[in-house]
Amino acid sequence: MAIGRNDICLCGSGKKYKKCCLRKDIIAEKEEMLEKRESIWRNLRYIHLLHME
Repeated sequence: MAIGRNDICLCGSGKKYKKCCLRKDIIAEKEEMLEKRESIWRNLRYIHLLHME
């Protein structure tokens, strides 16, 4: 079950999630997506180089 913005944060601070860890989690998700995108582009360039030979 996903945590809602107004739920109590799971870190134990007692604050609402939106005032505590939401921003940190959003940043972590974006970084993970960027890493996946970079990995895909690396793989595509490698495949392209293999076909050029």
